Amino acid sequence: MTNRIEGKGFYWKQDNGIETIEYYPTVMFSNFVELTRFGGELSWCAPTDYIKISDDKYIYSRVEAEFSGTMTTYVLDPNRAEQVGMRLGFNETDTLEYYVFRGRGEWVGQIAQFEPFGDLGTALPGRGAAPAPAASQAPAPAKGARQVYRPMKTNPIMTRAEVDTAVAQTKTIFAPTSAMAGNKGPISTFLKGKDLTLRYDNGQAYNYRFDDVQKLRWRPDGAGDTAWKEERYESWESAPGVIMFGHLLGGAKDHDAFSIVMDVDNALVTCLHGTMGTPYIGNEAAVKTQFGVIEMAGLTPPKYRRHTFTDELVGRAMTWNYSPGTTSANGTFSPGLTSMHLYSTPHSLSWIIFLNNGAGGMEWSGPASYVKIRDELYLAYWLEEACNGTLGTILVNMRTMRNCGVDYSAGPKGLRLGAVGAHSRHAGRYNVVKYFTPKGA
Repeated sequence: MTNRIEGKGFYWKQDNGIETIEYYPTVMFSNFVELTRFGGELSWCAPTDYIKISDDKYIYSRVEAEFSGTMTTYVLDPNRAEQVGMRLGFNETDTLEYYVFRGRGEWVGQIAQFEPFGDLGTALPGRGAAPAPAASQAPAPAKGARQVYRPMKTNPIMTRAEVDTAVAQTKTIFAPTSAMAGNKGPISTFLKGKDLTLRYDNGQAYNYRFDDVQKLRWRPDGAGDTAWKEERYESWESAPGVIMFGHLLGGAKDHDAFSIVMDVDNALVTCLHGTMGTPYIGNEAAVKTQFGVIEMAGLTPPKYRRHTFTDELVGRAMTWNYSPGTTSANGTFSPGLTSMHLYSTPHSLSWIIFLNNGAGGMEWSGPASYVKIRDELYLAYWLEEACNGTLGTILVNMRTMRNCGVDYSAGPKGLRLGAVGAHSRHAGRYNVVKYFTPKGA
């Protein structure tokens, strides 16, 4: 076993024409993008073995657990960017697929490793002496077995009716303490006392009255005085004149929630409109991105300019520390709640949980999008789809290296809308944007 290729990434083209991007960001999982089979829209994660033959030859082997179950195994030469291997499993038509292949590729980059110098990754949880997995990970497997992230086994699947019953009983709105918000910034007072309208290009518009720092009223634009609804909200000023806030829409049939970024200096707004329930799972969130303008005294909203989707984050890896670290009585330091994001494609995001020695451990991926608010300021969301159903929304400030945001989820304990806040470290970048650029663009 080895960590010598942890952090590397490659573009591969097999001799049968199949093209992939494959990231190796942890010692036990990999992240792969099917450019030809599925168009490169999303990335997926799979438990993976990395075995050292020599300093320039390695064995890579993954099994697409929780998905097709397909196994892909190859020997790779990172210097020559060459591979030879085999694939065994069932394809999208449930037909047995077995073939051997050769491939050539391109090295797309190396992101940081965080285990101590001298740690060569020769042991993993369940495979002899190894650092214990972090508390948030699945139990260690039997000795010799791969550790598999099976989120559908650990999160109950609910119907729409069950969700409605649970939400009617309990709503937790911006709880005073949360592990995801231990490093959040101060609550902003910017909106207190303001009246404004947020008008979106899809035809929706909402009037707001911010009665206090954490209390607002909203209504559909032009509705009568009886239409006002009061909600609890939280807001943060990520950069001067840029406010992010979130709230529920009381009475909405899908338990709707808004995560809103207002760029007041430019009179622009972007809203991530979350709803609860998909055609597959009742307690799985869905989201739509809405662009629009701010109408408020003293502002002149632009006619045509809007925030826009961006690929400027694609390929980046960023670590996030959500809760402060602690030191035990015997001097052992615990880093708190920490993970790493890999912005793997323009439409997906991967999250990585570290092992206790700092190496990358468990990894999963979900749909995402990225909106540019200003230079070095980006609004991102990710959906923990086919996982725990959570919608996470964050405003990433690359100049201060911190975020603010909102997470939105439902389960047997009801509906939760909570704050997110973390400090960040940049962990490197894969040069992959060109692979997602439409041909001829």
